[in-house]
Amino acid sequence: MCFVLPEDYQALKEATREFSEGEMTDELLKACNDRHEFPFELYRKAGEVGIIGAGFEEAVGGAGFGLLGAAIAIEQMCRVSPGLGMALSLGWIPGLVVDVNGDDRMRQKYVRPMVEGKAISAICMTEPNYGSDIRRVDTTSDLVATDKGDVFLVNGNKIFTTNATYATFFTILCQDGDNETSLVFDQEVMENNPGELDIDEMPGKMGQRMVSSCELTFKDFEVPKENILGKRYEGLKTVINFFNKSRVEIASQGMGAAEYGLFKALAHAREREQFGRKILQHQAIGHRLARMITAVKQAQLLLYDTAWRYDHKKGGSWMEKGLSTCMVKYYIPELALDILKSAIDIFGGYGYFEEMGLEGAYRDTRITPIYEGTVEMQLDVISHILMRIDMNYLNKDFF
Repeated sequence: MCFVLPEDYQALKEATREFSEGEMTDELLKACNDRHEFPFELYRKAGEVGIIGAGFEEAVGGAGFGLLGAAIAIEQMCRVSPGLGMALSLGWIPGLVVDVNGDDRMRQKYVRPMVEGKAISAICMTEPNYGSDIRRVDTTSDLVATDKGDVFLVNGNKIFTTNATYATFFTILCQDGDNETSLVFDQEVMENNPGELDIDEMPGKMGQRMVSSCELTFKDFEVPKENILGKRYEGLKTVINFFNKSRVEIASQGMGAAEYGLFKALAHAREREQFGRKILQHQAIGHRLARMITAVKQAQLLLYDTAWRYDHKKGGSWMEKGLSTCMVKYYIPELALDILKSAIDIFGGYGYFEEMGLEGAYRDTRITPIYEGTVEMQLDVISHILMRIDMNYLNKDFF
């Protein structure tokens, strides 16, 4: 048994860190936040050097490192700059739903340009009346015949849609009769569409201000029948398949943010003096940092183990996959906030100010326990799985 990353994964880790340290500057972070502007040029560069493609298959232009590679890349970006790292990864995380569920045509049309840094994805799932209850969908898609062929007429509202003002392609979950269907549409479908699609920015967010969050209103918006993602009436299945992967990548954002806070606090505590000695030498601070580094290392091992299991099909059933992915999605984001809070405390009054970077990192990271399924929903799913899962799997394979 070896807990050291293989050489090629270690090389990915180092290359991503080097790229992030060179490109993700505090000046860029501030400029993008002040202008409420997505870092388009940085996203393009991340695609060119292969960071976006780290976790994608070679068939769509990726490096083939799997979910573990994606987790490492996101972790390293967010370790250098939580805000910019989260923004960049949010450019492709919604597109995982097409990569996981789409056919070759869709993956080449949508996923490949995204891997290259030329396309940005969005997923329209949350509704004004339903957040965590994804089984409840008011937005409808009715299949009708037109002179252009069969199309779905989409009507309804979606909120909290990330990247909507500049996304290249969208996925939407709709009610289709008694079941749900997922559809994909892009700028080509939006142009000259006889229906209506209004995209309105939702202002005033606590953090992640360089990433748009929008309300979308559909009125007889036409989506061609061939744009069904997966199979008709299996939209909920496409979302669940997506969550099993996206949860891990969102947790990776929190992982990097936790390391950001830890190493900032450690460096400060080794240099800052009070009462004639370094504050790390005071037991209250020393013990706090000892607990912090232990917890962060535990979380990293949990993250890597979960991604590795996903890649190697260890735990192939939905319960076995869901157990691990829900664990990282609840545990790591909460830990990240605890670590960042402790880092601010260790900096004292200085930690409260923008210049130190910690208050911004905390605001940006605060969303991670909420989006892609709240902590409470993850705990509910875990407890549900624990009631039904094969005990032999837990005894022999999981532990």
